[in-house]
Amino acid sequence: MQWNISTTPTIVHLYKKIITTPTLANTTFSGITNTTPFDKTIIGTKYERIPALITLNNGWLLSANDARFVSTADSPANIDTIVSLSKDNGSTWNYKMINYFGDEANTTSTKASASFIDSALVTTNNKVIMLTDMLPAYVGLMSGNKMGNNSTGFDSKGRLLLSFGTVNTDASLLASDYIYYVDPTSLNLSVNGDKKLLHPIRQESDNTYIGYLVDDNYNLYYETEDAIFPALTKQIGSTKYIQNNVFYYASEWKVYPCFYIMEKEATITDDGLVWSNPKLLNVKLSSSHSLVLHQDKELLLIIIIISELFLHSMIMQKELNMLVQFILMMVV
Repeated sequence: MQWNISTTPTIVHLYKKIITTPTLANTTFSGITNTTPFDKTIIGTKYERIPALITLNNGWLLSANDARFVSTADSPANIDTIVSLSKDNGSTWNYKMINYFGDEANTTSTKASASFIDSALVTTNNKVIMLTDMLPAYVGLMSGNKMGNNSTGFDSKGRLLLSFGTVNTDASLLASDYIYYVDPTSLNLSVNGDKKLLHPIRQESDNTYIGYLVDDNYNLYYETEDAIFPALTKQIGSTKYIQNNVFYYASEWKVYPCFYIMEKEATITDDGLVWSNPKLLNVKLSSSHSLVLHQDKELLLIIIIISELFLHSMIMQKELNMLVQFILMMVV
């Protein structure tokens, strides 16, 4: 081998790769208040609206409320759900942010924020059932919303549909763009050394898994050749990061922009309430922009009953749609 010598100097740049861990925003909030279930000076919200209050069979009091951090405005806005439990007839309360979207900092509120709004509570025996409107970014009844009415958000098998779009852009209003679904079957997979139940995102046409997954709260994960990682994105209104979610404006994976009814159940134990993971109920007609929950226990129980029948394959999707249409005719 012959080496050529040059008198022209060559500049060589050497770089040191530094791996940094992004600062994550806090997404869990809980504490104790006295005499009132929601003390804004302790919780850190400016406004609390749309309360629900029930007495459990053991005499405890349970309340739910909209945590509105900056504005009194309805969705689309930065709104989450807080619950508070009293075991001593209202003298002290243990509060917890039970439904929380961390896509926007608690110091701001924009229409790009996903939200939870208008929770309602019913109780029977040793169980509490909570229904909440779970809304993607830019979905709500206030002006400036960008909702569609071409899809329920679910396919004919009741699976949550997704489209693959662009980060920080509006979700498509075309039902034909939603060609992926969240597999209801969960897989016990390792993420950063911890086991998590995750649901693969699959293509509708041939059920192909395409390398992305969500957990039961619809937070996003992606899979590389050797590991699974949480998909992170920057929080609106801060420099911190949060895990991305298919309900977020910042996500490439997007649910159809319409109202979703979310159910959570709590088992009453000697120590308190043990809450389940959320479950989306496929009870809205595609022609309806929204289905807003009110404090009507009879309507809530009917919705729960027909949804449970559908989930346990005791009625079909066509029958479910007919039942929902009849109920809406009776109450709207």
